[in-house]
Amino acid sequence: MRHIVRSIVRCPVRHTETISFPSGTRAGNPCEFAEPRGMIPEDNSVAPLFRIPACAADWTNRHEEGIPAGGFGSGTFTLDGSGAFRRWRIAPPGGVGEQDAVVPGNRFHVFQQQGNRTSAATLGMDGDSGPESPFNNGAQVVPVRRQALFPFTWTRYEHPDWPAILESCSFSPTIPYRYRETSLPLWIHTWRAHNPTSEPVTVALMLTWEFAHPTTESGVEFDLHHDRKCISGILRVPGRDDRFCVAVPDVGSVPRAEEQIEGWRRDVDGKSLWSDFAADGMLRPTVRTQPPAALAAVIHFSLAPGEIREFPFVVAWHFPVYHFADGREVRRYPPFIDKRVPDNIVVDLASEAMARYRDWKEMLQEWQAAFIQQTLGGMEDISALLNALGYFGSANTVWTEDNRFTVLPDDGKGLQSSARRKAAFACLARFWSDLSKRLIV
Repeated sequence: MRHIVRSIVRCPVRHTETISFPSGTRAGNPCEFAEPRGMIPEDNSVAPLFRIPACAADWTNRHEEGIPAGGFGSGTFTLDGSGAFRRWRIAPPGGVGEQDAVVPGNRFHVFQQQGNRTSAATLGMDGDSGPESPFNNGAQVVPVRRQALFPFTWTRYEHPDWPAILESCSFSPTIPYRYRETSLPLWIHTWRAHNPTSEPVTVALMLTWEFAHPTTESGVEFDLHHDRKCISGILRVPGRDDRFCVAVPDVGSVPRAEEQIEGWRRDVDGKSLWSDFAADGMLRPTVRTQPPAALAAVIHFSLAPGEIREFPFVVAWHFPVYHFADGREVRRYPPFIDKRVPDNIVVDLASEAMARYRDWKEMLQEWQAAFIQQTLGGMEDISALLNALGYFGSANTVWTEDNRFTVLPDDGKGLQSSARRKAAFACLARFWSDLSKRLIV
C-alpha cells in the first residue's frame, strides 16, 4: 500500500482549483437519455447500463458495505446492499457516534407491468424489513450485482417476474478541487431501466422517506415545492431549521412519463400506500385527518421494446447545527451555503442537483480515469485507495465556525483501519489540498 499512496501525490489529474459555482449546465431535460446502441452488447441479459471501471470493488455479497452519502462534513447516511438506509451521522446525540440503525420507512420500491402481468416489490433482502416495516408487503428483490468505486455505487436488479432490467448509480458530488460541491449535503440516485423484450413495459419507481435520523421525530410537517426543474417534497419539524428534501424531475414535457410526491403517515398509511402503488404504480391523492409525517416520491413511465430511460432521485438535507452533550454547538456546513430560509436551501440544492448531476458525474468519471491510468498497483489496490475516501463520510467530520474542516473525536467506527485512514488522508492532500491544510484532527 505504501508505494501506491506515494504515487497518488504525483497523479497529474486536471487541476481546476476553484470554490466558485461553475458556469453553464447541460442543456435538456434531466430525464432525456439515449445510450448509443453500439455501446450495448447484444446479450441484453447481462449488458451493463452504466460504464463501470474494471477496478470497481465487487460488493454483491457484502451487503453491509456502502459508500456514505453526502459531502465532506455535511452529515451522512448509507444505503447498504440490503436496500436499508442506516449508519446515520445527520444529528447524532451528544455530537459523538454513528447511529447504525435502519429507518423502516426509507425504501425504494418498483412496479412493472407488461400486458396483463404486474409485479411490485420493495428492494431489499428477504425479510430484512422485519415486523417494524410500515409496508408489510412480503415481496422483496435483492441486487444481482453491486459494485463501488468512490464516490459511485452501481447496483443491478433483475427478477423472473420483471420484463425490464433496472440499474442504479448513486453518488454525492465530491469532485476533486471543487470545494463547494464536495461539501454539499446532497445524494443523487440515478435509475436506468432497459426493456430487452419485444413488447412495451410500464415501470414505476418509488422512494419512501421519513423524517428520521434514525429516530423518528414527532410533529413533522410535509410541504410540496415545484419549480421548472423538479418537484420537491420537504419534511420539517416546526420551530427548527432541520429539513429533509426528496426531489424528482418535472417530467411534464417528457413523453410517456409522470411524477408525483405524496405525504403519508407511517403509523396509519403504510399498508394502504403499498397496496395503492402495487395496483398500478401510482398513488391516489387522499385527504387525511392528520398531517403527513413522511413522503413518497414516484416516477411512472413506459419503455418501448429495446428502449433505455434514465430518471434521477435527489435527497438533500439541512441540519445546520451540531450539538454536543456539554451544550457547545458547531456549525455543520461551510460558507458555500448561505443563511437562507431552510426550505429554500434544500429546494435550491435539489434543483441544482437535478440540473447538474450529469456534469458532476462526467467530472468524476474523468478524474477516476486519470487516477486509474496514473496510479501504480493492481486493480484491487486502486479500488482500495479510492474507496478509502469514504472514510471522510463515515468519520465524524464537521465544519467549525471559522470554516475549518474537522475530524471530531469518535467511537472509532469511521476509522476502520490505520491503512484506510492513511490512504484517505493522502487522497485528501492531493485532490482537496485546501481542505487538508485547514484540517483539524
